[in-house]
Amino acid sequence: MKRFLIFVTLLLASMSLQAGELVFHWNKICENKIFDMELMPDNDYFVVVTANEFQVRKTEDGEIVKTYPKMVDYSQYDIEFTPDSNYLIMSYGWVIEKRNVEDLSIVKSYTMPEPEPNYSQRFLEIEIDPKRPYIYALQVKWWDGEPGLGISEYRVIVYNYETLEKVTDITPTGFENKVYEHIAISKDGKYLSFINQGESYLVTIDLSTQKELQKFKICNNYSDGGGNGGVPVSIKFSELNSEKIYFSGNFPQSIEGTNTNNGLFIYSITENKIIDSTFGVGNERVFEGFFTFIENEERLIFSNGFQMFVINLTKFLKEVSGGIYYINKQILYSKSKDVIVGRGVKHITKLTYKNGSGIKPEPEIYKTLYPNPTTGTVNIELDCTYNKMQYDIFDSNGLLINSGLIENNLSIFQLDLSNYSNSIYFIKIYCGSDVQTFKIIKEN
Repeated sequence: MKRFLIFVTLLLASMSLQAGELVFHWNKICENKIFDMELMPDNDYFVVVTANEFQVRKTEDGEIVKTYPKMVDYSQYDIEFTPDSNYLIMSYGWVIEKRNVEDLSIVKSYTMPEPEPNYSQRFLEIEIDPKRPYIYALQVKWWDGEPGLGISEYRVIVYNYETLEKVTDITPTGFENKVYEHIAISKDGKYLSFINQGESYLVTIDLSTQKELQKFKICNNYSDGGGNGGVPVSIKFSELNSEKIYFSGNFPQSIEGTNTNNGLFIYSITENKIIDSTFGVGNERVFEGFFTFIENEERLIFSNGFQMFVINLTKFLKEVSGGIYYINKQILYSKSKDVIVGRGVKHITKLTYKNGSGIKPEPEIYKTLYPNPTTGTVNIELDCTYNKMQYDIFDSNGLLINSGLIENNLSIFQLDLSNYSNSIYFIKIYCGSDVQTFKIIKEN
């Protein structure tokens, strides 16, 4: 084990690329499976829910300072703090508990009514409204009887966290029998969104009316034809703009699986479309994983269970990458402490991102681009010493529409856009491990 930890430390210590460095601080291993983890309101501590207890750990060193036994053991737990930081809301099995933050004692409890015969039920996930005293609970009821006589049912139910009484059912029509496990709420409390599996849709609910606002189709379900359906992994609203949603997952675009959107995507509620897929297609894809925002949302930390990335959201570049295979379940970021805490099935790890440490100058792959706007051909003067160069063309939605190689030793690369419709395009040129993105306007 010691040899393994030394290897991991060396590996993490070397995770620098262009504009910063991820610094490894500590790694802790729990004896039992971890179900959920949340930072305490003061961020000096964080709560871990394991198979047999609650653990309160110090953010500084990861050491356990308190443990509380759990009343029962289930295979699914989700915890969230209320906006006033006074209570911890926890769901497991068919129970929601409201607990005191000071000692995690139970203040109030809710139990689902018994389901119909031959059915079982449980909570999957909860989210807390930042403005109203509401819990949004994703729950499932499934058939346990003779096969073919019953179906699974998914619901998004609203509860009042002060009284733990049911308020209403806001499940969109047509999604009662869809499989979905990830929901998110905007920071201003305007919207709730979720993504379902199979024929995947990104569905947004207006929380002021508690009605479906719109839905956007992400992919078809090809599983009946020998292919795959969509598998969402995580979803978060922008913390600066509630009209923007970030989500990750694997969303096939063909039955053969040759055209797969697999990674991180940005969706606009206002435009009802994906506005960027830089990290979901082509050479920059990061594959499905978990993420959190840092540096006022100029960057995010992304982990797919095999690699961890720092993604620059202003330049749309992967700046830092490295192998941390055990952060594959959750990533938290403390703004007040400026630290990252990630977890896997049994591992908990603390990292920090040092912006600017080990910076190497960003190379100028191209010197001049003209004409821009263009009616057809655009000329790009190159300055790259690598033998192999490549380019990708993305449309205004960030979708990859074309790729190609650039001949060796070209000083001027001519890109013909005459057959493209009038629009805005983004061109990425790769010079070795370096990449630059620029915008071209095509017009008549």
